[in-house]
Formats: sequence, structure tokens, C-alpha cells
Amino acid sequence: MSYNILYRNWLFCILALIVFLTVSMTICNQFSLDTLVTVLSGTGYVATMAIIGNLPEISDKFSAPNQIGMKIWLIALDQVDMDEVFPTPNSDRELETVPMLAGEVAHYFDAIPDTIDEMGTATKGDIITEFNKTFAFVVAGNREKHLDFIEDYSGKGFVIIYQIGEDATKYVVGSAYKPMILQSSDRKGGGKEGRYITFTFQNKHWRQPLIYIGAIPTQAPDVVAAGATVLPVTAAYQYRLSDHSSVATIAAVSGIGSNDVGRVIEILAPETVTNAPEIADNNVFILKDGTTWTANPGSKISFKIFDSSTLTEVDGSRVQAS
Repeated sequence: MSYNILYRNWLFCILALIVFLTVSMTICNQFSLDTLVTVLSGTGYVATMAIIGNLPEISDKFSAPNQIGMKIWLIALDQVDMDEVFPTPNSDRELETVPMLAGEVAHYFDAIPDTIDEMGTATKGDIITEFNKTFAFVVAGNREKHLDFIEDYSGKGFVIIYQIGEDATKYVVGSAYKPMILQSSDRKGGGKEGRYITFTFQNKHWRQPLIYIGAIPTQAPDVVAAGATVLPVTAAYQYRLSDHSSVATIAAVSGIGSNDVGRVIEILAPETVTNAPEIADNNVFILKDGTTWTANPGSKISFKIFDSSTLTEVDGSRVQAS
């Protein structure tokens, strides 16, 4: 049998299969192009442009340079609690709180304004696409703590959080699995170019920057008193509940001002409990699927403040230990 005949028979079989699937799925009222591609690929999931959607032209204000704020929060990999599951982004590319070891807090650097640069490349090679992300900023002077940072953390990994624009949106690059590595420190010690240090971080992971909606713990969590049924909201990001003498439900909040609206707060379970407090779905705490959260040790949950008396659970933030 000639090659042309074999090729023709193979093509006929493929076309017959497509016709069969099209007719069958149409009859069952289940046919879509995505379904057909999924079935033929055998993967169970195929990303399509339907997920990306249409991307119309936007205002130049969304492409203007030098929009990253001067404050950068650095979480060193040795501060991350590796015993906790690092959060995964939700469908809106939002990432919850980075889990940190007890007593650890995020530290910030104030960079020289308009020196911060975040960029990424994706370059197709002969076989694979190579991804590369770079985050760089310049700090003024040769301060002692900057010099200590160079000596102690060169080559080490970080999760980096930064703010862009005036809407207070924060972004995060790096993770517990693929941190941003302090790749280089370019220090000018006071010669003709002045005194400053350029820090450059890199990694080669495909994940692009995510929107950070979690807490940035810069202080120890506020402790909520034992037996409390009202959550007192302060300027803190995190709140650790206390063991109760009997099972109690936190059902109300206090202390929320207009500046708090839009903030995300994180509630942590007690480290040990006899009677774990609970948060149940009500008019104040809006819980996903109405499911009660129980503050067993190791559990945590985040809420976004909607108004002075309403908090909504952040999708993907719930950790419910047994």
C-alpha cells in the first residue's frame, strides 16, 4: 500500500471521528468547540483565547512609566513557614497572605523614587520557552543595614511585594517554591557617581506578578480576648483568637472606620484550644457557601471589609484544620 493511500485513510478516519463527535454531542446538547478540542487532545483541559477574552485599547495612564511606589516589602525565604501550604492564586490572580514563622514580620526598603523596575520576558527557544523576571531598585547611601543585607542575603531567595498606582493595588513576585533571588548588588561608595546601591532580584519561573490581597504582617497579631463575641478591628492586619471557656461564636465587629473599607484582615486560630471559637455566616460575616469556620489550631481565614458592619470571606483564604 502506497504512502498516499495510508495518508488518505488516516485523514478519512480523523474526519470521521470529528463528524461522529460533532453529531453525537449536538444531539446531547453538550457540544462546544472547547469540548471537542478537549476530547481530541485527551488532556481534560485546554486553555483557549475564550479565557483571555477581548482586550480593547486602554488609556495611557495604564502604561505610564515610573508608577511603582517607593516602599518595597521583602519577605526572606527563611521567614516563610514551610509547614504551611503556600497560597495559590484564585481566578482573579489574587494571592492571599504569605505564611510566616511565628514572630517573623515583613520588612520594607524605601527606594529612591522612580528607580524601581519590574520586568519579565518569555522567549521561545528551539524546544521550550524560557521565562525570566527581574525586579530592581536603588537605595540611597551606604547605610550599615544595607551593607549587612548584601553580606548576609546575596544569593538568597525572597517574596517581594510592591504597590503600583494610586489605587493602593499591591503586587507580588516570587513564592516559597520559586523565590526571587538577590542576584546582584551594585554599590557606589561615594565617588563621582555618588553613594547608592542597586539591588537586582531574578527568577526563571513562568508565573507573572500576582495581585496581593493578603496581610503584610509588620507587627505581631492583635490578640482577641477569650470569650469575645465581637472582633475589635484596629490598624493591624492579623488577629489571633483566644481559647474559650466554652464554644463561642464571633458574630459582630467594632472599630471599623471609613479608611478601613477595602482592607483585608486575617484571623488566626489560637495556638492551642480546649473550646475553639467559631465564625458563622450572618449579616456581618459573609462566608463562602455559608460554611462556618472553626478556629482549630492551624486554621486561618481572611475577610475583606465591605463597610462598617460587613466583612466578606476572601476566596481561597480559608484554612480549616481538623
